[in-house]
Amino acid sequence: MLKIKNRQMFEQMELPITPENQEIAWKETENFSNPIARYNGYLNSVSLKTFVAWLEEWLKEEENAVKPEILPVPKSLISLWEVLNGTAIKAGEMRLVLIPSDELDIFELRVPQEWVDNPNWLGDYYLAVGVNLDSDEEDCRLKVAGFVTHRKLKNDGVYNPLDRSYSLPLEDLNQSLLLMELITNLDVREEVEELEKISEVEAESLLNKLGNKAIYSPRLLPEVAVEKWVALISNEAWREKLYQKRMGIEYVQKPVVNLGRWLEGVLAAGWQTLEETYLAATESITAQKIYATDWRNEVIPAVKLVMKVTAKEQGKTDICLQLLPAPGELCLPPNVKLIVQNEQEETIQEEETNSETLLIEINLTTDQPGDQFCVIITAGNQSITETFEV
Repeated sequence: MLKIKNRQMFEQMELPITPENQEIAWKETENFSNPIARYNGYLNSVSLKTFVAWLEEWLKEEENAVKPEILPVPKSLISLWEVLNGTAIKAGEMRLVLIPSDELDIFELRVPQEWVDNPNWLGDYYLAVGVNLDSDEEDCRLKVAGFVTHRKLKNDGVYNPLDRSYSLPLEDLNQSLLLMELITNLDVREEVEELEKISEVEAESLLNKLGNKAIYSPRLLPEVAVEKWVALISNEAWREKLYQKRMGIEYVQKPVVNLGRWLEGVLAAGWQTLEETYLAATESITAQKIYATDWRNEVIPAVKLVMKVTAKEQGKTDICLQLLPAPGELCLPPNVKLIVQNEQEETIQEEETNSETLLIEINLTTDQPGDQFCVIITAGNQSITETFEV
């Protein structure tokens, strides 16, 4: 159960927004299809940076401190904020959803339906965040007006079909975040229906329609059913493709790495075998790929992803993932994460390095041919994603 030691810090409802965070957020949100989308991205970015900085300080006071995780992964935030307000943060087992408004004194919490009715995105607690960006830089502030559980928002919130949102007045929110201590680990989520399934053909049709940047708010287009819209943007690849269409960028989908072909002796581009020769099918093969990228404008040592694939009886496949230092390095760089997600973008396992981490290892087993999973390597706000199919 969550134990709050620094109560004074947790009761602090207003936080300063630093000029540095404003400048960084403005630079990071340059690429949107229209001014409204860019402002939404900027508002969410500056709110997220300010709140996460405060949350990290608070979590340092707790036993077995955890580091907040931004959901979806940081690389997906721009494509999300192009069409939607809000960001999710995971702190241990607790998931928060920040819903910012550009008025410091807000009178209600209004949450887009995507955060409430999507089983993959819903949170435990929804925070009403007011932001003042109109005054001098030194006086810009963020105010957490209160929070509500998913269950209360779903059951007591007023649903507005015109803007596809759930709302609650300020007086119905919990005013003190300290109340989270009392209800942590309780069942605060209401059951919601599974996402509607849409085909690739249907998704392409929707993307062609909604990819028109003249449509400022594609989520509210009347002729697109909300269930289909939610299913569309819940898929990271489709959401990225929608963003690129609205930006006028030619979309190139990254190929899926077929692990079955590895066992037949055919490796994907960029991968190298660690075996002297390819082994026969039903045996195993180990391959590696070196990654070097420019993270936070500083070139960090490359990391090496090593994957061993072993075919087992009854159609099972064992997969061993290892993240290793580059040749010549003793340890991995600190604050690098290795994340494995399923097709629904749910995190299966996640590991993070410190200054003394020699390697990270994650083991998976699947018995379903055609299963896909994503391997994500992140550092700071940058990430690399590889998608695999068994």
